[in-house]
Amino acid sequence: KETPKLTPAEENPWYVLATICDIWNKGDERFFFNGRRLSNHHVWNSWIISRLDSEQKKLIDKNPLPKTYLKNTPDWADISKWVKKRFEERMHRKLNEFERQIRESWWDNYAGKRTNFNIDFRKTVFKKRLILNFFIIPPCVEILFIGSKFTQGADFMHVKSYSFMVFRSAHFCKKLKFDGGVFNDMNFVSVIFDALVNLSHTVFEGKVNFNNCEFRMPCDFSDVQFRENYPLLFNTIFREKITLSAKQNTDTEIYWPNPKNC
Repeated sequence: KETPKLTPAEENPWYVLATICDIWNKGDERFFFNGRRLSNHHVWNSWIISRLDSEQKKLIDKNPLPKTYLKNTPDWADISKWVKKRFEERMHRKLNEFERQIRESWWDNYAGKRTNFNIDFRKTVFKKRLILNFFIIPPCVEILFIGSKFTQGADFMHVKSYSFMVFRSAHFCKKLKFDGGVFNDMNFVSVIFDALVNLSHTVFEGKVNFNNCEFRMPCDFSDVQFRENYPLLFNTIFREKITLSAKQNTDTEIYWPNPKNC
């Protein structure tokens, strides 16, 4: 079977935007705003919030987690000039052109309640560890990692996702960390995990599908909350230890959903 060709992450505009604060070249400078060094999640969340309509912003405002993330996030108008400059240097295209490309398919059609736009990382090879900690994934999109390869693993710690995340047929070669994140629907069908997977203290508010996955190293599900649905584990292989919680639900922490509601 022929191995599908994967695109280097550095050629993907979403990756460039999501890692805009990283030092790629010797001459790259750190970005400071009001005396504070900014991280990738500050820039990403600032850009995302600037694109949301009033209904989407209300959804985020009523949730204490993203509000905490946005506490020290600068307004997009204050940092956009620097971000656009670096984006153009790395992608050899303007950020405004990239925004124009996606505007009609996502933001302008949100009122139709359709998921018209993908944050597209499909068939991408990440040769550096992907770190998306504290990122906000907005409503009415899908973030796709279908068929992608993470040679150095990935961190999705403390992510707040309102959307559908799809990792189908992805391959994680090194440690994967989701701990502390809050996610909506997630699809891990046929994913291979070569290294330890840490999902401790993760909250799944929607459906999560691990069918046909292979966990080749230990997997930590301790204190995971499956609030609405039990995880799907058809034909899933655990070759090493799996750690699960056997705790009773409380008013604020739902580790296992009510079977009557599933």
